[in-house]
Amino acid sequence: MKYAAALFLCLFSVHALAAEIGFIGGFTSPDDLGAAYYGAEVSETIDIPNNHKLKLSADYKMTDFNDAAGFMPDTLTQAALGIDIEGHEYLLNMKAGVSTDEPFEESDGYFVGIVAAKKIYETGPHKFYLGLVASNKELLDDMYVLPAFGYSYTAPNLYILAGSLNMIKWKPAEKVSFEASLSILGQGKVKGTYHWSDDFRTSLVYSNNTDTFYLGKDYPEDSELRLRIASVSLEAEKDISSYARLVLSAGMITSARYYIVDDDDEVLRDQKVNGGATGSAELRIMF
Repeated sequence: MKYAAALFLCLFSVHALAAEIGFIGGFTSPDDLGAAYYGAEVSETIDIPNNHKLKLSADYKMTDFNDAAGFMPDTLTQAALGIDIEGHEYLLNMKAGVSTDEPFEESDGYFVGIVAAKKIYETGPHKFYLGLVASNKELLDDMYVLPAFGYSYTAPNLYILAGSLNMIKWKPAEKVSFEASLSILGQGKVKGTYHWSDDFRTSLVYSNNTDTFYLGKDYPEDSELRLRIASVSLEAEKDISSYARLVLSAGMITSARYYIVDDDDEVLRDQKVNGGATGSAELRIMF
């Protein structure tokens, strides 16, 4: 946390195009695996020479499994620092952090991810990209490197990205918007939004998330906890002012799997969940 605090101070000591702080808290309540979580993130976007933008970020999240029936660690912690550099011809994203039940106590559980992409061809609204993706976030003991490719199409009410990451943002009517994303690792999200006014929106959201945590001394050596959670929720966003936004969400978990694997990917413990409630509250402050 001392590194995140140092970055926090640094972020607000320079001239920025935009800065943002977010605070979030929520819960999940599948059978015997109920959890409460809270976290914070801070980011700042800085204008640098030659029409480049630099974004610095830090985030922290702690999950407390208050009803895990001995299956899960008492708490799980994620913390990370990120750097994004965006230019007209290329994009570079770097993120490093820790994902474990014993943060900053073990040499394992640290992750790093790098995405680098360069535009190789552009004609009208069409753009083509090539690059590389390297990360050990999904497999904490193994670093993978994959070629990245992409195609994007940009129109006034439509944006399409296809390739290593697939995304669509579409506004078919003045008060209606739609967005969806799917990564090559299987994480996905679909969101349909109705804009009641300029400062109030409601959305129906489906998400399918995965996460990985390194487990410490109370578990076999080099064990990992892997989570897969799919949920449907109703979300309401209210712009309190031009500087603050409140987001409330409530819904149901449609399926979930919590399993612990050893260094050879042999499943040591496995539990599937077919239902449960979920909810969250988030406050974002923009400068």
